[in-house]
Amino acid sequence: MSLSEIQLSLLHQASRKLTRVDLAPYVRLRWLLPVKTDEARAEFRKVFAQFYRLGGAGLTEAWKDRYFQLLFDFKPGEVDPHARLLRDLYKYPRAKGDQALEFSFVSKLVATHDESQPIYDSHVRAFFGLEPVGPGPVKERIQEFRGIVATVRKSYAGWVADPRFPPLLKTLVDTEPELAHSHPRRLCDMLVWTVGGKHLTAGAKGNQV
Repeated sequence: MSLSEIQLSLLHQASRKLTRVDLAPYVRLRWLLPVKTDEARAEFRKVFAQFYRLGGAGLTEAWKDRYFQLLFDFKPGEVDPHARLLRDLYKYPRAKGDQALEFSFVSKLVATHDESQPIYDSHVRAFFGLEPVGPGPVKERIQEFRGIVATVRKSYAGWVADPRFPPLLKTLVDTEPELAHSHPRRLCDMLVWTVGGKHLTAGAKGNQV
């Protein structure tokens, strides 16, 4: 789980590429989350959907309504929230009529409330050299996903303890001082997401877990 030199180089690049404009939606969501007015929740939904690209995933309005209901009702401290949320949302078919375990969006829901929990998406898989969750029974696929989340969480914990890592976090906080209040693992997420989102991995090898 140690941070390789290739990973470290990519993360340094990402820390320099991130701007306050890139980080503004996250900061806004963090501010809006505890505000329980209808206006704040409507804005939260809009910013969240744009930031995490909820609109282009073939999801129905019924699915989205249930998703945000679960997000706003979420109580941090649950031992295994991912499994419960995945099963709940699986009951809502996508626009084309099939059912899907929306691992990425569920990870983002949980991480919104518990910043020690990692986000899972294609950028994370690419960075760590992970395979997508395979086909099979729902229970087994959820179990495989939980294992991936645990692996990424353990990797991030190792990074935060690495003496080479704090300068990257300082770069982010210097860019956006509000990040000083964020969990270090959420900043790991941001860096990994930036590596993929800004296509910094082109030609890179050896960045597996």
